[in-house]
Amino acid sequence: MKHRGILKTLALFMVTTTLLKILTGCSRNDEYDPIAPDLENGNYSVNENNVRFLGRYYENENTGAVQFSWSNAGFTFRFYGTGIKAYLTLNTPPITLKAGDGTAFISVFVDDRTEPEDAHVLKLDQSKAWYTLIDGLEEGYHTLTVRKRDRGYFGILTGVAFGASELKVLGDHSSKAKLAAIPQSKDFRIEVIGDSISAGDGIYTEATYQGLMSDGWSTYAAEAARLLDADLNTIAISGNGLISSLFGDHLLDLPTQWPYIDAQIYQQKGKAVEWDFKKYQADVVIINLGTNDRAGVGPGKKFSLEAFENEYVRFAEEIKSKYPDCIIIACLGAMGDELKPQIENAIERVNRNSPEPYMYGEWFTPNPLKDGSSADNQHPSREAHRRYGRQLAERIQELTGRKITEKEE
Repeated sequence: MKHRGILKTLALFMVTTTLLKILTGCSRNDEYDPIAPDLENGNYSVNENNVRFLGRYYENENTGAVQFSWSNAGFTFRFYGTGIKAYLTLNTPPITLKAGDGTAFISVFVDDRTEPEDAHVLKLDQSKAWYTLIDGLEEGYHTLTVRKRDRGYFGILTGVAFGASELKVLGDHSSKAKLAAIPQSKDFRIEVIGDSISAGDGIYTEATYQGLMSDGWSTYAAEAARLLDADLNTIAISGNGLISSLFGDHLLDLPTQWPYIDAQIYQQKGKAVEWDFKKYQADVVIINLGTNDRAGVGPGKKFSLEAFENEYVRFAEEIKSKYPDCIIIACLGAMGDELKPQIENAIERVNRNSPEPYMYGEWFTPNPLKDGSSADNQHPSREAHRRYGRQLAERIQELTGRKITEKEE
């Protein structure tokens, strides 16, 4: 009789636990909760049912892959096994950054090792092929994050986008090697809109991985996102600005590009495809534009100072219309601050036109480490980006109350 009472209590506990999971929506947590393969060969499609997308993405009708063009864009997922293979594609535009371009670089991060120095860097040099993202892990639960490492754009020229269509889980016990519950989104989201500084150009010297000098995940914005445990969306075009490029002309400026997924899709489809802003609602938007504009803005140049200021106001108000709950932080200074007065005026005008202020300025000192540690001794180095990122994270913490979290060594 005593044993029956114990069994009844145990059964009641199990039923109660199951009901609590259902009611609280926690049926998928850190426990092994496999996702069944959705392809006949036992593999997985790269889609919203199996992975969480990072940054802007596009389902390429020609390749059947989900395409990523911007720095830091990619996807993350959980699995049980020892490694992952992925079927990846390259989409090379008619005109690339330089002669011979036809490759892209991705960074692969495992579990909680998310610093740039933790990345497994892969060079993608085939139009479509299977790549081993990671292997040899201890069999168990793991989280894998894949991000586009190199810049997506320079002026009106686009880089090589990469796409992903299929995942294969590796494991010592094939019956247990499966994808698991999708990682949840962060509860704080940042978006950065900028130029080569925000894209991560010139951070490293040519001595780094296969001569690759750029890395979007090593930038100040990514540093701030890691410190604040936030998601990050990067929209950055090297060489461009708010209304003028570094060539002093009006190319594909950021405000024109921002409402759309990316420029490469325009080249593929012959029409622009709008981004669905409901997919990512930013809490903080960083605008770091004006460094390149100085080439074409000012007395005797193509654009007036007033035109720059007016466009800054217009663009900030457009951003606020898409992200009603966000604050905007204007940054400048890492490579010059000639247009800082106009940006300060724009901030004042934006806040004057709003019931409550939502736009602020944060100014960087010129690259403090011109010591040869960056590619061209002009763009901020990795250490300079660390400093800027810490400065920005502290300002976001001040403005929003979002706490900085320090990683244990």
